[in-house]
Amino acid sequence: MLELGNHSKKLHQSIAPLINQTNIDKVFVKGKMASLVFDNISKAKRGRVLFNKSQIIEFIKKDLNNNDYLMIKASLATGFNNIVKNLKGLN
Repeated sequence: MLELGNHSKKLHQSIAPLINQTNIDKVFVKGKMASLVFDNISKAKRGRVLFNKSQIIEFIKKDLNNNDYLMIKASLATGFNNIVKNLKGLN
């Protein structure tokens, strides 16, 4: 969502009410603008803020359980696609 430019803040903030209406259990975020989402979702849905690649990988490897679903949404500019490739053993 880094590609949103001047609309980034407003659009990030608009996501929280939508998340609050879903069956999503926990939301984990990384990034400056992602905190706008995190701060506005219900406390019950807040996972935690992750600050770097190693925290993300550690979370995925240690905190996810069988039958958990993981959805990753990130801008290509964040390099998150490389983290996903590493986790899948593609790099």
